[in-house]
Amino acid sequence: PDITFVVAAGNESTEAEVGNYFATFGDLSHVYVSTAVDQNYELASFSNYDALINNGDDTDYSTAGVDVWSTSLSGGATRMSGTSMSAPHLAGILLADSVAEAFTLNSLNPLNGADHLGGYEDAVAFLT
Repeated sequence: PDITFVVAAGNESTEAEVGNYFATFGDLSHVYVSTAVDQNYELASFSNYDALINNGDDTDYSTAGVDVWSTSLSGGATRMSGTSMSAPHLAGILLADSVAEAFTLNSLNPLNGADHLGGYEDAVAFLT
């Protein structure tokens, strides 16, 4: 497909496929499911994850999702956490990749050696 989708894995601290239908989209080649990591590249305590049920295909990559600066409904900026904060980082990386073709998703670093979590990419490092 010509369209790529990025969806958040969810914030229930559970296996992404259990009770979260978005994670089942990880089976599709054009849909990427994003988990959240903190500033130490550790899986965020709230983030859903892939426990290797059904071949470990529920989540794809992890990006920053803890204390991310975002615009506030009341105006200004505030720090927010969630997989919905990490998904835009992954979408931006995928967009930059499709434009610049600077790297492939296969070049992403494993998240602390835990292959079942997908990979982690530092968006700031990628763009600098």
